[in-house]
Amino acid sequence: MTSKVKSVEVSEKTRGLQKIYTFKDSGLQKKINTDVTQNNLTATTWNMLNEEISKINLEKISTYESPTTQRYSDGALASQIKITVDNKEYISAEFDSGKPPKELAPLYNSLMNAAR
Repeated sequence: MTSKVKSVEVSEKTRGLQKIYTFKDSGLQKKINTDVTQNNLTATTWNMLNEEISKINLEKISTYESPTTQRYSDGALASQIKITVDNKEYISAEFDSGKPPKELAPLYNSLMNAAR
């Protein structure tokens, strides 16, 4: 049986600001604090995100270390990636916005480019 990615979520937060980008095959939801918008997501983009996810060892995603720690002093947004495959969630450790662990960098960059 083939596993199916249900959704990918990037959350970025600090005091007073929370951004959540939720990607599904049906579209992209952007939530910035309480403002929510829906956007289309092309099949090509969804397939590219799935390709990036297939390169990640999801069982180890929570162990990938952040290269920087500016989020500890509000110097950067604290970011996290959550990938839901079938009915199981895989959640990364927190990292500074724009500076993901090297193992997650290709996926993170693709997600943020698609969210623009």
